[in-house]
Amino acid sequence: MLSGERILLGKVNDATVDGREVGKVLILRDRTELHTVLRDRDGALDVTQALRAQAHEFANKLHVISGLLELGEQAKAVEYLGRSHSDAAFVNRPLAAGVTDHDVRALLIAKSTVCAERGVEILVSPDSVCTPDGTGDVITVLGNLIDNAVDAAGYDSTVAVRLEEAADGERTITVEDDGPGVPEPERAAVFEAGVTTKQAEGINSRGFGLALVQRVARRRGGAASVSPSALGGACFTVVLRTKEAELQRL
Repeated sequence: MLSGERILLGKVNDATVDGREVGKVLILRDRTELHTVLRDRDGALDVTQALRAQAHEFANKLHVISGLLELGEQAKAVEYLGRSHSDAAFVNRPLAAGVTDHDVRALLIAKSTVCAERGVEILVSPDSVCTPDGTGDVITVLGNLIDNAVDAAGYDSTVAVRLEEAADGERTITVEDDGPGVPEPERAAVFEAGVTTKQAEGINSRGFGLALVQRVARRRGGAASVSPSALGGACFTVVLRTKEAELQRL
């Protein structure tokens, strides 16, 4: 369950005295840090699988080159090397110059690299802007929105990211995909804790991500919403306001 922005595990036990039930005992354990560790573990597993796939691809190319050299086809081996490339290479993918928050840049590069192995292309709008704000709120929101979009869209899909920042520091984070989208009657419910449409197992399938995103947005005086995407799927928009932006709005 979510309590504010803390993830809690609850357990109820019977309280008995002399064999007679006199009440209930509720035990709450804070699993926020564990949840974060498990998400990091899932990310590490994705990277491991990506490396394994690249190693397999690299080995296949070496076999081709070795065979060509054994056949005395040096020219063809050189030509093959020129044509060979890795579409999912771990490279520093170009990002918008306006994204100067190093944590956000690192997140986008990591997500883009891992998602490429799943056949998902993450496109960052070239006019995106994101400067450091001294909190981890953008990372929390953006990470959860990208994970949700990738899971919803599935293999061979596109996820588009746009980061905007107003003069007063108000931030707008938009993530959209070309998946099945969210039907209008279900749009409000997707931000409730425990609600999920994901079929995959794991820490990200428990319905906490979007609920946490909404609570972060509300704490920052903003809001989270979902609408149809121009890509054909869902478009999630989150507004994070600063204290100065809240005062100007009021």
